[in-house]
Amino acid sequence: MSKTLKGKELPILVMWIVVLIVFSSYFFGGSTLESAFKTLTVDWAIIITNIAIVVGSLALMQRSITLARREKSDKVDRFMQIWTVVLAVILFIIGTTLGIKSNIYSWIYNYILLPSWQTVYTLIIFFMATASYRAYRANNKYAVVLLISGVLVLMRNAPVGASIWSGFQDIGSWVLDVVNLSGSRAIMIGAMIGAISLLIKILTGREKILGE
Repeated sequence: MSKTLKGKELPILVMWIVVLIVFSSYFFGGSTLESAFKTLTVDWAIIITNIAIVVGSLALMQRSITLARREKSDKVDRFMQIWTVVLAVILFIIGTTLGIKSNIYSWIYNYILLPSWQTVYTLIIFFMATASYRAYRANNKYAVVLLISGVLVLMRNAPVGASIWSGFQDIGSWVLDVVNLSGSRAIMIGAMIGAISLLIKILTGREKILGE
């Protein structure tokens, strides 16, 4: 039994059970299958997600502390990572004990977390602007197509676009609804084919994540 638990047979068996329940619930239905599907996708998904968050937070804190001891530089970054994890743990404990409507939880959320998120999002805008500048340089034919489509979509969404020419609305909508949608569907189809192939490899025990 111990060899089975340490091997890859048990994870594959669990994967097969979950896949069969999900597929059977989708194609056949039934109250029993729907109840099992709800238990897997709602209850167990929440439990596993919370466990993964706790384990990931502890692993991140341990790694940050180890690197901060070894490295002489970047200690500020490591300290900020540790502080973020500690703050998240404190907020989680306060939320579970006192409730999310308590004054302490609301103060931490409104005056620490929310301003921090706004600062991060503001900094991301500058990175996006520099990335757009590098991507929209018309140094080849592909960049020219990207530049033209980006300008059309920008003029469609910008209020000044309709003031300059009313046709920007129609052309920008055509780029989003036809060109962009077809490309997005092609990418999604490719991603789903890759996901199905990965699922087959996992169910047949050929994926390396199972300990091979």
